Amino acid sequence: AVADGAGLVVVNPTDLSEAMAELLGIDAAAKIEKHARAGTVEKVIDHPVISGVPLAALPRIGPAGYKFTEGGATVVAKVGDRPVVAVSAKARRRVVLLNVGRGAELIWTMRREQMLEPRLPSWERQWSLLLKSILWASRKDGHLVMTASAPAKIQRDALAQAKLKVAITLPSGDYRPTGTSKLEVVFRSSGLAGPAANTKKLALRGGKQEFEFPLPASLAAGENEVDVVLKTAGKVAAWATAVFDVAPRGSIGKIALAPEKPFYAEDEKLTFTLPGKAGADGLALVARLVDNRGREVWRQKRKVSKGDFSEAFSLQPTGMLTPVGRFRVDLVGGEIVEASAESIFFVRQELVWDSYEPVLWLTRNRVRWYYDVDYFKMLREVMWIPNGWAHSFNPRGEAYYQMVYGGFNRVGYESLHFFSMNHNWTNATFERRRRGFAKAKDTRWLYRTPIDKKTAVPVDKPDYANLSYGNNPHNSFFPLDDPDYLAWTGKKIASQIDRVNVFNPIIYDLMDEGSYTSYARSHDFDFSPVSLKHFRIWLKDRYGALATLNRQWETQFKAWDKVMPMHTAEVRARAKGKKLPNYAPWVDHRQYNDIVYNRYIKLCSDAARAAGDGDAVVGIGGGQRPNPYGGWDYWLVTNHFTWIENYFPDTNEYIRSFNTPDSKLKVCPGADVWYSLMTGNNGFYRWVDYGHLRSDFSLLKRGEVTARQLAEVRGRGFAKLLLAAEAVDDPIGIHYSQSTIQLSYIR
Repeated sequence: AVADGAGLVVVNPTDLSEAMAELLGIDAAAKIEKHARAGTVEKVIDHPVISGVPLAALPRIGPAGYKFTEGGATVVAKVGDRPVVAVSAKARRRVVLLNVGRGAELIWTMRREQMLEPRLPSWERQWSLLLKSILWASRKDGHLVMTASAPAKIQRDALAQAKLKVAITLPSGDYRPTGTSKLEVVFRSSGLAGPAANTKKLALRGGKQEFEFPLPASLAAGENEVDVVLKTAGKVAAWATAVFDVAPRGSIGKIALAPEKPFYAEDEKLTFTLPGKAGADGLALVARLVDNRGREVWRQKRKVSKGDFSEAFSLQPTGMLTPVGRFRVDLVGGEIVEASAESIFFVRQELVWDSYEPVLWLTRNRVRWYYDVDYFKMLREVMWIPNGWAHSFNPRGEAYYQMVYGGFNRVGYESLHFFSMNHNWTNATFERRRRGFAKAKDTRWLYRTPIDKKTAVPVDKPDYANLSYGNNPHNSFFPLDDPDYLAWTGKKIASQIDRVNVFNPIIYDLMDEGSYTSYARSHDFDFSPVSLKHFRIWLKDRYGALATLNRQWETQFKAWDKVMPMHTAEVRARAKGKKLPNYAPWVDHRQYNDIVYNRYIKLCSDAARAAGDGDAVVGIGGGQRPNPYGGWDYWLVTNHFTWIENYFPDTNEYIRSFNTPDSKLKVCPGADVWYSLMTGNNGFYRWVDYGHLRSDFSLLKRGEVTARQLAEVRGRGFAKLLLAAEAVDDPIGIHYSQSTIQLSYIR
């Protein structure tokens, strides 16, 4: 196809076939050298592919090292001695190689904060290079070359004399384009628009034509760019960009905030001190406090004299509608901004959960979220979702960037503490225990303790002294009634909370689909010595006398410390052939461990609140149906959890029936919004990407329905109205019995 005239543009080629290497002019036998240190892109020769592209203003890149065959390609731009842009034109074929460093998506190395600006000029400049490459390779460039240039750095008082120079070059000949030709010039310092120069009409002709335009006096200090677009008959014929700096008439240093704390109260006095220098008379500082929606809640203007200055501004961060505050200061001369600085801080706004709160579960699949500012804007403004998702407990991790730049009010935190196995690691840990017990019938495989690397069986007593706080899937089974493990859990959660308390998370999901075993899978945890010790204490409190227990269990234990529950195979073997089988030694053990599981969840919630998050709600994302093994007795769940994402309509009814103003369980299933609200739920915890969005962030049918429903319940206030109302139930009762669920399984 290329030999027949199809254009080819290749970005960051690797693993080339001989035919592809030949097309690109690359020596296929030579090794591609690894990426070099990042540097500035420089022009080697003039060429239409790079004409009008401000190479020096592209992000610094570290290109790979390609070796070209003799006469194979012409390098037109480079970093150091390595090619960045190379072209080849032979016979009817045109080929462009763009060697732009790591990755093939033209996202070059830059700080994350740069990617989160409202407009990212570097992306536009990269795409300009790519589009010019495509037009040239496909022979649709019209043989027209256009450039734009301005002085690299201009003093404010020299702006009136400085000029933008534009050159248009066409091969010699007589050109009679259809319609009018004109140049459109737009200057920009930030944002999507800026002062526009007068549009200039012209008659295109062969050869070189040159034009000059004045630079606007109102340009902000710092980097500015100008886009020049040539249109003929209303269509774009060519474009060029120039980048230049307007020297500032002053500077502002780093803002110091006192007192220095992770977050602040709304009535707390904050003092912002900023050093700087005014390079001219007549300048002033404009200080503003804005929330993360851009709402200005405080403003002060202060004149400064020429020379060095240090100014302090004191205020209380009241009136903000978001927990993220931005203290912004501009050094201005009239309406012109000469320098700017910003201090970002967090204000503790205690959550009043009186409305329907949608919370994301995960963000875009396999996409680094911080490339997608529009994604978060769409979630907030179109879908009415104000709360994100995070799992990194790094204070500068996902939560920080989602709240500061993504604009979310809060985030839900997953992976606060792993204590069981879910889908990711079941085979590696849980199933190994089930196989071990089935094969050897060794009750150590029924211990809820780590597996010893030397003996390859669960240990009698875990060692918590050197246990890390990481969520290690191979180190997540411990006795949930061991006082030492409970103390360790409290310390771990306190450590986690301390790192992210600044964000005041809306929920803490201990782990995805956690349970006492794994989901609701059967396994007779916990026969470990420490758990049996506390099980016997519970039995003694329940039965009082050992004789009473023996009578109920039909056993003959001589002492409390000899009492042993029965595992599934054991109790079934005892019951076999009996008209009235007795499963009490198994049922009591299962009931005890249901209690242990739910008490442990409550301990985690209490630990989070004791660690400094006084309104923390803690639970499990992915509640299972009631069953004998997982701990999911919903009477206990409702009275021990403070938050849950439950999966099923039947469990939703259990919670609705058992939940009381005293228990205050926050329920956030991923169900239909109106159904969920009408059954007393408090929000959703949902993977919105799946079934809701297309890759361009437009909404699928389910996304449209969810967006409309959230606009109704949140935007129109129905959620607050209904959640504050008292439900009136029909006088019909359905008996819920965890013991019946257990017996229906064991029989």
